[in-house]
Parts: sequence; structure tokens; C-alpha cells
Amino acid sequence: MFPSLQRKRFSEGRSPLSDTEFASRLGVPEESHRFVAGAREALARVCHVPASVIYPEDAPASLVRLVGDWDDLGVALELEAAFGISIDEQLPRFVGWRFFWRGEAGPRSVGEWAVRVAKYLESRHDDRMA
Repeated sequence: MFPSLQRKRFSEGRSPLSDTEFASRLGVPEESHRFVAGAREALARVCHVPASVIYPEDAPASLVRLVGDWDDLGVALELEAAFGISIDEQLPRFVGWRFFWRGEAGPRSVGEWAVRVAKYLESRHDDRMA
């Protein structure tokens, strides 16, 4: 199915979820809210959907289908632009990978990924301020 049709189907009938409610569902501290919201916004830009229709419990695979050919680089570039910091290869991956017996498990939900990214961004932001 075409990504544009996938995006339309994904977004239809979803009630908008504010950044505050998104972060609240994750139970992150107040100082992490902007980084969680930034991760969600970067993901939304790459997927070409409003951030408000992305929920913490969404499976990463459901958003990957919205793009067609997933690449974490798009998210990294969006985060660099939003926060003015350089993103390196340590950025938490949105989807896992497997090659024979080796691999890395990806997050089970968008919320889990957003929390990982927020922690990463906080560490990069702290490094920049030091």
C-alpha cells in the first residue's frame, strides 16, 4: 500500500494528543518534556503526519509503514535542526535489526523510543553546556 494512503488511514479518527499528555503518559520528569516532545515532533516530520496523532503506545512498525523506506538519518537531521546540537551514531534506533544471530532489539513502543531519545538529547545538551 502507498505510504500516503497509510498516513491517511493512520491519522483518521485519532483524537489529538497534546505534548503534555504524551509526556505525562510516559511518566517522565518535567525537565524531560521538551526532549520527549522534540523526539515525537521529529518522528512526525519524517512520517509526514501531525505529531498530535502519534501516541506513546504506538508500535514503531506502524509508523515505519508511513514512510516506505525507513532511515534513522531523517530523524537525526530533524533533531539537529530542532535542538541545534550534533547527533552522532549513538542516537537510539527507532527499529531493531537482525543479521543472522546478531542484532539489536528495537523499542516496543514510540513512547519507549521517545524516552530513550530524550535521555540521549539531555546528555548531548549537558555536554554542550559544559
